[in-house]
Amino acid sequence: VEHRNEKIRIHAYLAAPLFGGPYPALVFGHGHGGRADLELAQLVATLGYVVLAIDGPQAGQSTGGPKDHSQAWISVDKGPQYSFLYHWAYAGMRSLTVLEQLATLPEGEGDE
Repeated sequence: VEHRNEKIRIHAYLAAPLFGGPYPALVFGHGHGGRADLELAQLVATLGYVVLAIDGPQAGQSTGGPKDHSQAWISVDKGPQYSFLYHWAYAGMRSLTVLEQLATLPEGEGDE
């Protein structure tokens, strides 16, 4: 199935220690056929990390983009933007942007 550049919405879980900070941040991606793991993100947060666990395109609760199957991993006939791995890597980069923006918020402002 060809990806036709529809909107891609990446679902994520954000977990952070309850008190103090600042803390180092991590982006967690899942393996082939997987999805973000809230319990793992929460567990790692208890060790003193901010964790953003993301679903890949069309994985878990994410929508849009190419599906996670072997052909979509390498399908670049019309350009790299048709590849699953392209969008998976892009989601990871955007996750870093989210974490950078959260780090600039005054303490307590991102708690909603």
